[in-house]
Order: sequence, then structure tokens, then C-alpha cells
Amino acid sequence: MKIALIEAPTSQSLNAFRWEDVYFPETPFPICDYLNDKQNELRVWDLESDAPTDGKKLIQELQSFQPVVIGINDRQTTHGLVMERLIKQMFPRALVFFSPTQMTPQELLDKANLNAFSLRHRTKPMAGKVRLRRTWEDDELFAVLPAALQPQAYALEAEFSQKYSLHDWKQYLPDSAYRRNLYMLEILEESLPVHLPLWEQRVLRILDVGAGDWCYAPAIYQFFRYAHSEVPRKVYLTGVELDPYRIDDEGYSRVDYALSYIDPVASQCRYLIQDIGDYAPELPYHAILQFLPLVLEAAHLFWGLPLKYYHPQQSLHHLLEILSSEGAMLVANEIPAEFERQLQLWQSEGQTPFLEGAFYSRFRQALTGFVSSIIKAP
Repeated sequence: MKIALIEAPTSQSLNAFRWEDVYFPETPFPICDYLNDKQNELRVWDLESDAPTDGKKLIQELQSFQPVVIGINDRQTTHGLVMERLIKQMFPRALVFFSPTQMTPQELLDKANLNAFSLRHRTKPMAGKVRLRRTWEDDELFAVLPAALQPQAYALEAEFSQKYSLHDWKQYLPDSAYRRNLYMLEILEESLPVHLPLWEQRVLRILDVGAGDWCYAPAIYQFFRYAHSEVPRKVYLTGVELDPYRIDDEGYSRVDYALSYIDPVASQCRYLIQDIGDYAPELPYHAILQFLPLVLEAAHLFWGLPLKYYHPQQSLHHLLEILSSEGAMLVANEIPAEFERQLQLWQSEGQTPFLEGAFYSRFRQALTGFVSSIIKAP
């Protein structure tokens, strides 16, 4: 969503606010503005510090930005009331939040997210399963990589295909999804080595938290089925997603994609829609995975989630409670700040990762994130 925060001026006059400058849209904002699967974009207009205040310029910039959520800090002046009336005329379908004192950007984002999140869960947009099929040739798979990296990538793909029995998935998945699964297999293989106690089990229960569109579910299923074993295991895979009704430009939601990606193994996989803190499984899990969890408040807000669902420490504590004795947990973070926060979360729960650090992708021959893995401490 595009979100605007306007700080009304107090000590300066509001210049050139004319009703003829008001833009009346021919059509209202489509509801999908509150459903799209993209990060929020926030822009702040501080009319108190940006002198001289030019109302016409503000209107032009708002028209160009096209916000769907607008916050106005009145600062206890009449200027805020003028702008509220003006903006409601300009954007009749936008959510407008008016504060007589001071509303922070974080508060505005939270208000916007709560409204949009509630709308998504009321409307539950679903277009049905996506028709997945292979439309690519082998020599196109790694065309997105520099030429120098392609030979090693193809060699590694061949190794993974044999080791994890990927042939049928290769015929089913689009090229971008197949690459994503290869990258995920690489992370899983590096982060969950052979010495873990869970590999002694012949039946594994696996939980993936924050599953999203679950593009990578095939990699998880195939990895735990075949890793470190001559005989395939039985695997039961569960994905949990809090915000599954975000849609892409074609109108498909995350849940549409998730159910499509797991369709070939639907009898062994399930996709649950709920807050992980409310999830109470009948049996503990042998392994729990979190890929790119929103452990920082800023990321949580900019990815469109209300702050009432921001509880990374409580969530981790709950996950450890539903992890079996000597079970393993893997977390992958994207940036250093998130990784540092994750290590703090582990420490607060009395857990010491047996593996932690930057992750080097052999496919991309570059650092692509950070991983940490633990065996549940007593």
C-alpha cells in the first residue's frame, strides 16, 4: 500500500489551497490496493518544516503518489481540518486517519495494516488453484545467472535432482519456482547435517512457519523424505501462514499458490491459516523451519502486518514448546540486523545454535543471507 503522512503547519500560513486544484478520480480505488502482495511504501510531508508551504505543490505530489491510506497530524490548528476535507474530496476511497496531536509513522502504518489485514480476512480473495506447468527448456534454467556461474549451477542441479528425486517436480514447476526449490534444498542441506537425532526417525513431522505462497514446499518435502537415508521416509508437512489472502497482479492469492504447489503431495501436506501463537498440534514436530521471519518491528510494519501480531519472542518460545525432544529448528534471515536479533531471541530462550553465520550459495557463488540451527535443549 502507498501511505502518506501529512504534518499540518502551525506557525506558517497554508498557501494556495484552492478547491479547483482538487482531483476527483473517475473511478474509485480498487479494493485490491489493500490486498496486494507488496511492501508498504510510506512518504511523509512535513508542512511545518518545509517552508514556504505550497498547497498546490502538495496536491500535485499527492496526485502523483496516489496514496490509499493517509494520516493527517492536525497539530491543533485549522490547517489540518482544511486538509482533511480537501484530501477526502481528492481520495474518496482512501482510508484517512486524523490526529489532533501527533501520530507517528509507526502508528499510522499499524492503523493502515490493521484495516487492510481485516479487509483481506473478511473478503478472503481466492481465485482457485493456479495451473502450474513446465514451459522452459533445460538450457534456460540458469540463464538468469552470469555465464561463468552456469556450469557449476547445472552440475549442482543434477546432483540434487538425483539425490532428492526431483524429476517429477522438474516437469511440474515453472522455472522460477524450480530454482527457488533448488536454493532451498541448498540451505536445508547445509543447515541440517547428518548427525542430528531427527534423522533416526522413519516418520517425520515437519512445520514451516510463515509459509507465504509456499513455492518452496516441494524442496522441504523431498529433503526430509530422502536426506541421509537409503530408504525414503514418510513425511507429514504442515505450513502455517498468518496473512494468506494477499493477491498478485493476476488476482491469485498466496493460498491459491500454496495449494497448487503442494497438490502432487496433498495427502501428506496441509496449509493452515492462523497465528502461530494459537496453533496447538496434537503431536510435537521433529523439525521446525522459519525462512525470513519478521523479527524486526519495522519489517513487520512495512510488510503490512498489525503490531498486535508482532511477538517474535513469544512465538519462538511457543515453537520450542511444540518441538519434540532433541528436535531441530532452522531459521534463515536476510540481513545482518535480522540475524543479530534472531541470535538475541535464541539466547533469551536458553538455546545455543550449533550452526550460525552467513550462508554462501553455491548456485549464486555469493553470500545470500544468514542461518542458525539448534537442537532443542532440555
